[in-house]
Amino acid sequence: MYLFVNGFLLGLLVVLSIIAAVRPVDLTIVPRKEFYPSMVQSSGILCLLLVGGTLISGTRLPEIGLTFFVPSGPVWYATIGLIVLLCFVLLLTATVPAFRKRLLPLYQSEAERLILPRTKEERTGFQMVALMAGVTEELIYRGFLFHTLGLFLPFSEVSFVWIGAILFGIAHRYQGWFAILVTGLIGAGFGYLYLALETLWPLIIIHVLIDLVAVYIYKDDVNS
Repeated sequence: MYLFVNGFLLGLLVVLSIIAAVRPVDLTIVPRKEFYPSMVQSSGILCLLLVGGTLISGTRLPEIGLTFFVPSGPVWYATIGLIVLLCFVLLLTATVPAFRKRLLPLYQSEAERLILPRTKEERTGFQMVALMAGVTEELIYRGFLFHTLGLFLPFSEVSFVWIGAILFGIAHRYQGWFAILVTGLIGAGFGYLYLALETLWPLIIIHVLIDLVAVYIYKDDVNS
């Protein structure tokens, strides 16, 4: 029963990721004020289903990265440095218009111009998206996925990094074809970091911080 439940949940994730790639959300017709709550709701439901399902079936919390020890070693120190750097970047982006202007060229895809918030109300909505995405996507595409792949595939954990990266990338197809490559590579980086640290909480913090930086990119463009 354990393998059946987890095999079903794994298959569900693969199918939903493919559907997201084949039938992406049309951002040109969905207003931001509607898109943000739908993203929070859908990611929360999917995470609850997959992670809750595998836990109910008998999976232990450490098996999906839900351990709360403090790692050590060079990778951990580099991770701490990255978190501090991202906090500094977030602070500058939120408070310094000139710094936002320097970052703006990095957020010029059509999807980013459509998705990213302009008004204070929209920024509040996108902050919820950033927090939910950081938690749920790491739980799903690193914790849950690596564990369930290990139940069925006799491959190395490195192969799980790239399988997860591919699924993570195609799940972001709504952001454009190029986003599949970019988010896939970011997902691979998160995957390798997960293997090194053996816990998800530092990844969740990094993921949330990266998404929160985007909250303020278009702060000065209130008319788009």
